[in-house]
Amino acid sequence: MTDNTKNTEALSRRKALRRIGLMAASAYAVPAFTTLSMAQAGSNASTPSAPKPASTPSAPETPSTPSVPSGPTTGTGTGTTTGGTVTPADIQKACGVEDLTNPTYVQCVIDNGGTDLLPAGFVLPDGVVLR
Repeated sequence: MTDNTKNTEALSRRKALRRIGLMAASAYAVPAFTTLSMAQAGSNASTPSAPKPASTPSAPETPSTPSVPSGPTTGTGTGTTTGGTVTPADIQKACGVEDLTNPTYVQCVIDNGGTDLLPAGFVLPDGVVLR
Protein backbone atom coordinates (compact mmCIF):
# COMPACT_ATOMS: atom_id res chain seq x y z
CA MET A 1 0.00 0.00 0.00
CA THR A 2 1.17 3.44 -0.78
CA ASP A 3 1.10 6.41 1.50
CA ASN A 4 -1.77 7.91 -0.44
CA THR A 5 -3.95 4.81 0.03
CA LYS A 6 -3.40 4.87 3.78
CA ASN A 7 -4.56 8.50 3.95
CA THR A 8 -7.67 7.68 1.94
CA GLU A 9 -8.52 4.75 4.21
CA ALA A 10 -8.00 6.89 7.33
CA LEU A 11 -10.21 9.64 5.93
CA SER A 12 -12.94 7.21 4.96
CA ARG A 13 -12.85 5.64 8.45
CA ARG A 14 -13.06 9.07 10.03
CA LYS A 15 -15.98 9.97 7.77
CA ALA A 16 -17.74 6.74 8.64
CA LEU A 17 -17.22 7.25 12.39
CA ARG A 18 -18.39 10.86 12.11
CA ARG A 19 -21.55 9.76 10.28
CA ILE A 20 -22.24 7.05 12.84
CA GLY A 21 -21.81 9.58 15.67
CA LEU A 22 -24.11 12.12 14.03
CA MET A 23 -26.77 9.49 13.40
CA ALA A 24 -26.61 8.30 17.02
CA ALA A 25 -26.83 11.86 18.35
CA SER A 26 -29.76 12.68 16.10
CA ALA A 27 -31.55 9.43 17.04
CA TYR A 28 -31.08 10.40 20.68
CA ALA A 29 -32.22 14.02 20.27
CA VAL A 30 -35.10 13.75 17.78
CA PRO A 31 -37.72 12.35 20.23
CA ALA A 32 -37.12 15.29 22.57
CA PHE A 33 -37.76 17.78 19.78
CA THR A 34 -40.80 15.99 18.37
CA THR A 35 -42.58 15.86 21.76
CA LEU A 36 -42.24 19.64 22.16
CA SER A 37 -44.99 20.12 19.62
CA MET A 38 -47.30 17.91 21.69
CA ALA A 39 -47.08 20.09 24.80
CA GLN A 40 -50.38 21.68 25.75
CA ALA A 41 -51.41 24.11 28.40
CA GLY A 42 -53.37 22.74 31.32
CA SER A 43 -57.13 23.01 31.46
CA ASN A 44 -58.85 26.07 32.82
CA ALA A 45 -59.25 26.33 36.57
CA SER A 46 -62.62 25.38 37.93
CA THR A 47 -64.83 28.05 39.38
CA PRO A 48 -64.36 28.64 43.10
CA SER A 49 -66.99 27.35 45.47
CA ALA A 50 -69.03 29.71 47.61
CA PRO A 51 -67.76 30.38 51.14
CA LYS A 52 -69.49 28.57 53.97
CA PRO A 53 -71.23 30.59 56.66
CA ALA A 54 -69.46 31.04 60.00
CA SER A 55 -70.38 28.67 62.81
CA THR A 56 -72.14 29.98 65.88
CA PRO A 57 -69.87 30.80 68.82
CA SER A 58 -69.88 28.49 71.81
CA ALA A 59 -71.17 29.60 75.20
CA PRO A 60 -68.58 31.08 77.58
CA GLU A 61 -67.17 28.83 80.28
CA THR A 62 -67.57 29.65 83.93
CA PRO A 63 -64.23 30.59 85.51
CA SER A 64 -62.66 28.21 87.98
CA THR A 65 -62.19 29.15 91.60
CA PRO A 66 -58.76 30.48 92.58
CA SER A 67 -56.38 28.14 94.34
CA VAL A 68 -55.36 28.59 97.96
CA PRO A 69 -52.17 30.67 98.27
CA SER A 70 -49.13 28.98 99.73
CA GLY A 71 -47.65 30.08 103.02
CA PRO A 72 -44.46 32.07 103.44
CA THR A 73 -41.19 30.37 102.61
CA THR A 74 -38.40 30.17 105.14
CA GLY A 75 -35.44 29.59 102.83
CA THR A 76 -34.34 29.85 99.23
CA GLY A 77 -32.91 26.40 98.64
CA THR A 78 -33.47 22.75 99.34
CA GLY A 79 -32.19 22.78 102.94
CA THR A 80 -34.58 22.86 105.85
CA THR A 81 -34.62 25.95 107.98
CA THR A 82 -35.37 26.74 111.57
CA GLY A 83 -37.27 29.97 112.15
CA GLY A 84 -36.22 31.51 108.78
CA THR A 85 -32.47 31.23 109.46
CA VAL A 86 -30.21 28.77 107.71
CA THR A 87 -28.05 26.79 110.11
CA PRO A 88 -24.77 25.00 109.39
CA ALA A 89 -26.63 21.70 109.91
CA ASP A 90 -29.10 22.72 107.19
CA ILE A 91 -26.26 23.48 104.77
CA GLN A 92 -24.48 20.22 105.60
CA LYS A 93 -27.71 18.30 105.00
CA ALA A 94 -28.25 20.03 101.62
CA CYS A 95 -24.64 20.32 100.38
CA GLY A 96 -22.61 17.66 102.16
CA VAL A 97 -19.37 18.01 104.09
CA GLU A 98 -17.92 21.53 104.22
CA ASP A 99 -15.31 22.14 101.53
CA LEU A 100 -14.88 25.84 100.72
CA THR A 101 -12.31 25.02 98.01
CA ASN A 102 -14.92 23.11 95.99
CA PRO A 103 -16.89 25.47 93.69
CA THR A 104 -19.86 23.07 93.62
CA TYR A 105 -20.10 23.10 97.42
CA VAL A 106 -19.81 26.91 97.60
CA GLN A 107 -22.50 27.30 94.90
CA CYS A 108 -24.77 24.94 96.88
CA VAL A 109 -24.24 27.04 100.04
CA ILE A 110 -25.17 30.22 98.15
CA ASP A 111 -28.19 28.61 96.48
CA ASN A 112 -29.49 27.46 99.87
CA GLY A 113 -29.26 30.89 101.49
CA GLY A 114 -26.07 30.26 103.46
CA THR A 115 -24.07 33.30 102.33
CA ASP A 116 -24.02 34.52 105.94
CA LEU A 117 -22.21 31.31 106.90
CA LEU A 118 -19.25 32.01 104.60
CA PRO A 119 -16.20 33.45 106.40
CA ALA A 120 -15.62 37.22 106.32
CA GLY A 121 -13.55 38.26 103.27
CA PHE A 122 -14.22 34.94 101.53
CA VAL A 123 -13.25 35.00 97.83
CA LEU A 124 -15.59 33.04 95.60
CA PRO A 125 -13.96 30.31 93.49
CA ASP A 126 -14.11 30.57 89.69
CA GLY A 127 -17.50 29.61 88.25
CA VAL A 128 -19.52 30.44 91.39
CA VAL A 129 -22.33 32.93 90.85
CA LEU A 130 -24.07 34.98 93.55
CA ARG A 131 -27.80 34.85 92.96
